[in-house]
This record gives sequence, C-alpha cells and structure tokens, in this order.
Amino acid sequence: MAIKKYKVRFFGATVGTGQTKASELLENLSIIITTNKVGPSILLGEHKYQMRELTSLNNGKTYKGAFAKLRDDAPHIADEAGSEKPISLNADEHLIEKNYFLYFAEHELLVYQTNFSASDCSKLGQYLTNFAAGKSTVVFSDVLRPEALKKLLNGQIKSLEVAFAKPKKLANYANESNWSKNVMDLLKGSGAGRIVVKVSTRSTTQALSGELKSAIQEFFDNECTRTLKVKLADVERPIDLIAEAVRDEIEVVMDGIYPNPVSIYAELDKAKDRQKEDLNDYFQIT
Repeated sequence: MAIKKYKVRFFGATVGTGQTKASELLENLSIIITTNKVGPSILLGEHKYQMRELTSLNNGKTYKGAFAKLRDDAPHIADEAGSEKPISLNADEHLIEKNYFLYFAEHELLVYQTNFSASDCSKLGQYLTNFAAGKSTVVFSDVLRPEALKKLLNGQIKSLEVAFAKPKKLANYANESNWSKNVMDLLKGSGAGRIVVKVSTRSTTQALSGELKSAIQEFFDNECTRTLKVKLADVERPIDLIAEAVRDEIEVVMDGIYPNPVSIYAELDKAKDRQKEDLNDYFQIT
C-alpha cells in the first residue's frame, strides 16, 4: 500500500459587504454537480478549472470536494531506445490535476491539500468569483497565528524580504499574478537558482505601499517561496510569515498516482483537529 505525504494549509474566506458567501457558492455548485457530475469549466489564464466531487455534508455545514486544473500541455511518451511521441488528446480531453479540500461553512474555513502541479487557493477564489457572476468577490487568506496576524493587520510595512528557489518548470509560472510573475521573470532572466528580493524605506514618517499586503498573499501561494519576512514600524524584529502560518502535514493512501478520496478527506479532518487551538484563536471560537 503506497503512502504519500502532502502539506495542508488553512485559509479564511472573505467577500465584500453584503456579497454571497463562499459557502453559499459551494452549496449552489453542489446542487449543479448533483445533476451534471461536475461544475462549470472556467478559463483562468491559459488553463481551465473545474469543481469536481463536491458534496454537501451535515445540511451544508461542511463541504468536501476536489478543485481540478484541466491541462492541455500533455507530455511526450518515450521508450528506452530513444524515440518519443506526443500523447494524443481529443478536443474535449484534458490532463487533470486535483487539490482536495474540506470547507467548514460556520467560520468560512478552507482546509486545503497542497498540490502545486494543480492549483492554489487564489485560483479557487477566482473560480468562485467567476461562478458568482458579479455577486461576490472571494478572497482566501492564510490563517496566521494570532499575534502575527494582529501585527500585520495593524502595522505599517517598512520592509519586505522574499526569497524564491527556481521551480522545476519555469513555464508553469507564465500566468502568475503580477508580483510573483515579475520575480519569476527576473529569476528566469538571471539564470540563477535562487533569488532574494528586499524592498524597504528609510523614511521615519512613511511606510511602503499598502498594496504589498496583497503581494504577501501571492508570495504565500507560490510553492517556490523559501523566505517571507515583513518588518513593521514600531516592531523590533521582522515577522517570519511562513513560520507564523498555520500548516500541517498528512500521510495519504494512494490509488496509483492519485490520493484515495476516503483517505485524504479523513486526513484533512484530522489535520484540522490537530490545529484546533490556533484555528480557534484565529476565528475567535470560544
């Protein structure tokens, strides 16, 4: 029986005032999937994404499902003699990569299996936003330990340091959002295996742009991020945000190259239980 380890991340979902909650969008999707088996295919960048296997549990208190990336960039088949040939896909066929997740509606909590061949939570937010058709803008933010979160939300950023390692396939990052794409382009052009970017201000009266807070979430979502530190005004030491994010690791039974669904959903739930104290603090659950 093959076992594989996966990282697990925890996110809180937010929408604009009066907008449809992410849990309500998932409920609508689950109804569609009951009839159509899958959710709508939505083009985000160069690839299509689709909700699959979405099920409402406990009268809508919990959802389980798989967020799928549908790829057209099929690799070649090779033999040991040296010949190669492309994998032939029909017009309606794709390669598929999945991220499995649990969603808890009461606190809009997403428990998300990382699989960087597939997608990240920012794409899931874009998918739900597109599905909402103007009724909601869904943003997922990493669950941070309470003290770090308080400082980040209330503080003025004086410096940001981020370090990236070169990914195995730079081409996979062609559709990264602005901040990550700019750094990846610089890494690609330099030929280096690692790049460190630091922006700061020496001004005693001005902080860096508030837009950097959106960049921070982008950098969180990038699997190549190795360092992410923020120095705030009136805080003596930089905050190591990667260390302060609530995360876990699970061991999952595999069916071939894919996780066994029963196993991965059970392990995601256990991961949530292990991080109960930090999650309760973040969502102010007493």
